[in-house]
Amino acid sequence: MKGIGNILFWIFLISFTAHQVGQKLMGIELPMLDRYVDPLLGMPLLLYAFLMERRYLWNLGADYTLSVMEIVIATVIVSVISELLFPALSSDFTFDPYDFPAFGMGAVLFYFTMNKKQ
Repeated sequence: MKGIGNILFWIFLISFTAHQVGQKLMGIELPMLDRYVDPLLGMPLLLYAFLMERRYLWNLGADYTLSVMEIVIATVIVSVISELLFPALSSDFTFDPYDFPAFGMGAVLFYFTMNKKQ
């Protein structure tokens, strides 16, 4: 499974970006994707960036993986900021309780697919 995290990172990033371009620039509306693909794909992207930061900026090596606790804490922080703080600060953001499970599923997806030793 060497490199599967890198491959999935690029697949998720391209999918995330394509969805944003389609939704924001081209006006393509896909209701279920528009609601839940961002937290679902965004969480693995953020967690993978966090993992790479730990490995390379902190010199923890290619064998380092994020602990379950680190993944849970990061997911809770991102969820609370995205779903509670941002909507409280700006009407441009909308609270959606179903985003919490999407963030969680994205974290689980990261844990089982991308959080591997290289």
